[in-house]
Amino acid sequence: MMSARNFVFVIMTEDGQIGRRYIFKDGKYSSDKVLSDYNIALVWKDAKVAFQTLVFGGQSGLQEAMNDWKLKILGNTDLFNFFGVVLMTALGKMKR
Repeated sequence: MMSARNFVFVIMTEDGQIGRRYIFKDGKYSSDKVLSDYNIALVWKDAKVAFQTLVFGGQSGLQEAMNDWKLKILGNTDLFNFFGVVLMTALGKMKR
């Protein structure tokens, strides 16, 4: 699945103090803390909101966070669904 596309994904807090960049290129994955260069970014109000939503939010957690202005998606939002599938597969919540 990772070799299907090349893109850079960032998860970070609104203040830019906490975050991580995930790079998918030519079927390989790497990660660093450069938060300014991405194709798509999930920008959370703060780390507590991000953790609670991602761990305890259930199926509607991301949508609720966006509705409550606790999460913004920046960049190419078409990549969001693809990254979600990769993430759920990696976590074992979805099978290929």
